[in-house]
Amino acid sequence: MPTHFFDSDDEPNAGVDNGPTGGLTWDGRADRGRDQARLPLLSSSEMANDSPAVIVAHVKKSSYASLLRDAFGTAIFDNTEKAFAGVLQALEAFEQQHTEFYYPIAAVTMPTWPARRR
Repeated sequence: MPTHFFDSDDEPNAGVDNGPTGGLTWDGRADRGRDQARLPLLSSSEMANDSPAVIVAHVKKSSYASLLRDAFGTAIFDNTEKAFAGVLQALEAFEQQHTEFYYPIAAVTMPTWPARRR
């Protein structure tokens, strides 16, 4: 068994080999990007948000709240469950935009990376 530097109730024991499971996590818990995006947002050992409502409140006050309203309608923040689903869907779409998602890292490690388009 490998030595763990921290113990997490959110993650299974990394020393157990479940074999190939598919999905976007090593143990197959998430089949879609939006399902995978939820995990660190609510994990006590990562971003430690208490609930989807806390995340929605942060997004509602953010400078990019208007982007969610544009994408999902002006009433998106009227329903916390729908708003959180919209946040997860937006994260899923963002992670699929390789030039946007990887740009901060690539700009440093790969100086020839294409210029970011707006």
